[in-house]
Amino acid sequence: MADYLYIDETPKEIKEAKGVHLITQNTPNGQATQILLEELADTYGLEWGTTLINIMTNEQKKEWFLRLNANGRIPVLVDNSKNPPFPVIETSAQLLYLLKFYDKDDKFGFKDEFERNEALQWLFFWHGGGAPYQGQVNHFSRAAPEKIPCKEKNPNHVPHELFSLNLLNFPHILTTAP
Repeated sequence: MADYLYIDETPKEIKEAKGVHLITQNTPNGQATQILLEELADTYGLEWGTTLINIMTNEQKKEWFLRLNANGRIPVLVDNSKNPPFPVIETSAQLLYLLKFYDKDDKFGFKDEFERNEALQWLFFWHGGGAPYQGQVNHFSRAAPEKIPCKEKNPNHVPHELFSLNLLNFPHILTTAP
């Protein structure tokens, strides 16, 4: 698998990285995994690195990247401590992977299975609903500010409704932190 993952065009800092390596760009989607990596490094001494790519130049559509994530999207987490190296795509999957393999004391996860399940429900809710809409808002307000028909079909109010749902209808989540 390692022979298949890395080719000559794969940046050297990725294929020779020690430990966990994050390939991303400074976007909200790219930052969630980085935040958990920083916390795991502070708590457990996790060795990790990062490579920033420019998605505006379609770096994520090049063959070296597509071998790590056939979907051609950031972020990608590659665990080079595994043999062969193990790539993890999708932010939510990366968070769950890091909790499973690197949070041995459950400092960032949950020991109680009901709390873990509730957290998973909200993670899936955000991954399937909130994050895609937030991404559209970011795209349409920054990268495509002109009026276009598909923008009109995806109004900015949807993420606000999702945020309101989280905070207004389920206030116990804010008050039951461990």
